[in-house]
Amino acid sequence: MKRAVVVGKQIYLRPMELEDIERGYHDWINDYEVSRGLLSPLPQTKEALAAYVERSRQADCVIFAVCDKETDTFIGTTRLSSIDWIHRNSVYGGMIGPAEFRGRGFGLDMWTQLFKYGFESLGLNRLWTTVSAENEASLSVHRKISGLKEEGRLKEHVFKQGRFIDCIVFGIIRSDFTPEY
Repeated sequence: MKRAVVVGKQIYLRPMELEDIERGYHDWINDYEVSRGLLSPLPQTKEALAAYVERSRQADCVIFAVCDKETDTFIGTTRLSSIDWIHRNSVYGGMIGPAEFRGRGFGLDMWTQLFKYGFESLGLNRLWTTVSAENEASLSVHRKISGLKEEGRLKEHVFKQGRFIDCIVFGIIRSDFTPEY
């Protein structure tokens, strides 16, 4: 495990590097099968991703590379953003890129370790996100996380592929978080 910050059952989180853009991130974010459930627009250039990674190094954001513990393979990204240090909350997001790592528990481990980092290392109290109502894989993982609550639906919240899509809001507070899964 190289420069691991948080270690889970299957994955570890390490600082994201600009070189990760070439290690798969650029391909994943522009792959329809990977990105169709994400709320980010397509296509993404390498320059745009580099700017995104750099912006994610500000005081209100932290970005991680997600790596397979067994092989040290870079398999995804995750981050806490819009960190409000006064009210102790943050938005979270992430993705698992390669198909062979999806649907095998890596996403659940990723979220659990990110929440652990946010609550235990940063002292945050609430983490939340929005998930496309059409992203069945992400919805399924989110519904498995102990303590994570479905807080509501944002009607026609995003415009993607020529139409408006609802988003589901998920949130978790520190006192409801149990890192066992």
